[in-house]
Amino acid sequence: MTSEPPAEPVRTGRRGGLIVPVPEVEAACSLLPAPCLPVWQAGVPAHVTLLFPFHTADALGPDGLSKLAALFASLTPVRASFDQIDRFPDILYLCPEPRGWFLDLTRALAAHFGLSPYGGLHADIVPHLTVTRHPDPAILGAVEARLRPTLPVVTDVYEVWLMEEEPDGRWHRAAVFPLLGTASAPAPTSLPDAADAPG
Repeated sequence: MTSEPPAEPVRTGRRGGLIVPVPEVEAACSLLPAPCLPVWQAGVPAHVTLLFPFHTADALGPDGLSKLAALFASLTPVRASFDQIDRFPDILYLCPEPRGWFLDLTRALAAHFGLSPYGGLHADIVPHLTVTRHPDPAILGAVEARLRPTLPVVTDVYEVWLMEEEPDGRWHRAAVFPLLGTASAPAPTSLPDAADAPG
C-alpha cells in the first residue's frame, strides 16, 4: 500500500513547483538591458507557473509521480500566444492566451492536490510569465519598450515540468510530464482520478 503525499508540501528547505516552460521568450529577452536580467537565471526557464508551492519528487514518491504523469497525459497540447504586456507593482510580465487554459488547469491542480496557489498569498490567480522584477517603474517601462516589438511570442505547450528548489536558492528540473491527449477539448476544469487517467 502506498501513502499519499501530504496535503501541504513538506518544509524541508526544498520546494517544488509545476510550470509550463516557454523557451521562446528567453530568445526574445536575450538583449534586455542590465540590471533587468531575467528571473530564470537561477535555473528556472522562462515559464508560466501552474502550481507553487508544490511537492518535491521525493515527497511524491514513485507512485505519486506515476499518478501525476497519468493526469497530465490525459490533457491535450495547446498553442499559446504571448502578445500583451502587463505589470504587478514591481514585476513586468507577459499574458498567456488562451488565459482560461492556464487558469482552469491551475484551479484543477490546486483542487486535486488540496493546495493553494502561491500558498494562498494572493486572492486572484493571474496566469503570467514574469520577465523581470524591479522597483523602478521607469526601468520596467524601458524593458517593456524593448520587448514589445518582439511580440507576439508563440509556443506549443506539450509538457509540464516539476521544478525543485535547492537550499542555495537555485532550481533544477526534477521531472517532465508530456501532454498526450489527442482529442480536441476545452481547458480542463477538473482532473481525472489517477485510476481513470491513461497510463
